[in-house]
Amino acid sequence: AECMEIWGGNGYIEDAPMARLYREAPVNSIWEGSGNVMCLDVLRAWAGHPELALSLSDHLLQSAADDHILQPRTRRLLQVLSDTKHNQLGAARYVAQELVLLTQALLLRQYAPQLVSDAFISSRFADDTGAVYGVRHNGMVPNAVFIRAWPWTV
Repeated sequence: AECMEIWGGNGYIEDAPMARLYREAPVNSIWEGSGNVMCLDVLRAWAGHPELALSLSDHLLQSAADDHILQPRTRRLLQVLSDTKHNQLGAARYVAQELVLLTQALLLRQYAPQLVSDAFISSRFADDTGAVYGVRHNGMVPNAVFIRAWPWTV
């Protein structure tokens, strides 16, 4: 839905792939279960494969070690994942969201220009909400990101 909004009318018309992708997106909740079920699956996978969970934990900690925003968020996530199963269940959505956002942020830090990774991190990690892009205005100059994506528009 966010992509369609960004694309505007081009995201809605049948000549572009977005309309089909948007129609097909609900298949995940039909095949894989609701969002809550998928989040619980993340917890089950984490508990069921401790060697892989440890490897991912180490990777996240190492990758985020020098980042003053991502490092505390990684430690907080791993603290939740080390809590009792009962407490983890109540945090299943938080765990799934943080795993995804931290992985995205760390990959952007590694492979994307700093401008792009900074924009993503400032838009997703300004507080604990994990809000989608565009919800906050926190001093980031979005024009620089747009110019990078569409340099011919300048």
